[in-house]
Amino acid sequence: MRIDGADRHELLLILHGTTTPPHLLELLGEPSGTERLRVVRSVSEAAAALPEELDCILLASGADVGSTLAALDALTAMAPAAAVVVLTSEASAMSGLALAAGAQDVLPMSPLDRSLLMRTVRYAVERKRALSNLVLLQENEARSAERSRLERGLLPRPLVRDQQLRCVTLYRPGAEQALLGGDFYDVIEQSDGTVRVVLGDVAGHGPDEAALGVRLRVAWRTLTLADQGLDTFAFLERVLHTERQNAEGFVTVCEVEVAADRRSARLRSAGHPLPFLLSHRGTAEAVVARVTPPLGVMDEGAWPFVDLDLTGADSLLLYTDGLVEGRAAPGSSERLGADALAEVLSAGLARGNSLEVLVVAALEEAERRHGGALPDDVAVLGLSLGR
Repeated sequence: MRIDGADRHELLLILHGTTTPPHLLELLGEPSGTERLRVVRSVSEAAAALPEELDCILLASGADVGSTLAALDALTAMAPAAAVVVLTSEASAMSGLALAAGAQDVLPMSPLDRSLLMRTVRYAVERKRALSNLVLLQENEARSAERSRLERGLLPRPLVRDQQLRCVTLYRPGAEQALLGGDFYDVIEQSDGTVRVVLGDVAGHGPDEAALGVRLRVAWRTLTLADQGLDTFAFLERVLHTERQNAEGFVTVCEVEVAADRRSARLRSAGHPLPFLLSHRGTAEAVVARVTPPLGVMDEGAWPFVDLDLTGADSLLLYTDGLVEGRAAPGSSERLGADALAEVLSAGLARGNSLEVLVVAALEEAERRHGGALPDDVAVLGLSLGR
C-alpha cells in the first residue's frame, strides 16, 4: 500500500475462527490500486498459498484467545519476516498476550476505519523491519564477540623478548561467517636471540582445515620451544599425514629464522609465497629463493634454507596467497599478484606509513580491487627488525 509515501505492501487477510467481519473487506478494498490483498479462510489455507513476498498478515480472529495465540505461533513460524496485526472483537483481553506472542499490534474490528487500519499496517511493517534489523545486528555482534574469543584462544601471542622488535599480525577468514580459517602463523624468540617465524596455509576451507591449521601451529610452537635441533618441516609433514582428513590434502609453509644481530636470516618455503623485505627508503622487494613443493605432496621432502641479507631491510612481511589471488579489478579474471602487492607496499612506505598501517592498507587495497571481501583466508605477518 502507499500511505504517506510508504511502499506498496503485500497483505494477507486470514479469517480465523470468525465469519467475514462486516465492512472489513470494504476497508481493505483497493480503490486506488495501492494495496495488494489476498484473503484466506484459515491458517492452514494460508500455509498452502503463502505469497513469495509478504509484508503484513491481518489475522481477523474470534474471541477464543487460545486459538488466536496458537494461530500466531503458526504464523510467526510460517512467515517470520512478516508483520502480524490481530483484528479481534476482544482487543482488551487479547492485546497483551498477542503482543507477547509476536504480533506487532492488536486492533478492535469495530469501530474501525480505513485510515486507522492502513496506518496501523504501515507502522507494524516498519516496527517488524526495525526489529529484524536489531536482531541481525545483535547476531552480528554476538558472532564478532565469539570470533574475538576464539581468536584469542586459538591464534598465538608472539613470544618475543626483544623490545626493539615489533610484530604486526592480521587474520581474516575468507569463508562466509567462518570464525577461523586454515591459515596459521607464529613467532618465537629463542634463548640465543634468534627469532623464528612461520606462516602456513592449509589447502581447502572449512572446520576440518581450520582445526588442522591449529594443530600444525601448535606442533610447530612445541618443537621450536623444545629447541632440539629437529627439522620442523619434516615434523609438520608427519603431523599432516597423521591428522589430515583428505589423503590429497597439502599445506604450504614459509619459515624464517632471523639472526640475533638482525642483520641476516635463513628462509625456506614449501610451496608458499615468498616474503617481502621492506625498507623505510620506500622499497618492497620480494625475496628470491627456491620454492620447494608443499608439505604432504612428496613421499620424502627436502626443504633447504637459503641465506638472506637483512642489512638494507627494516621489516619482513609474510603473507598467505589469499591476499594476492583476488581479482585485479572488479569483474576481471586477472589476479592481483605479488607485483601489484609490491607496488602497494612501496607506495605506503614512500608515504612513511608504519608497519601497522601498511598491513591493513594492503588488505583494504586488495579488497577494493577485488570488489569486495576476498574469498580466501588471509594471514599477514609483519616483523619490524628494530632499525
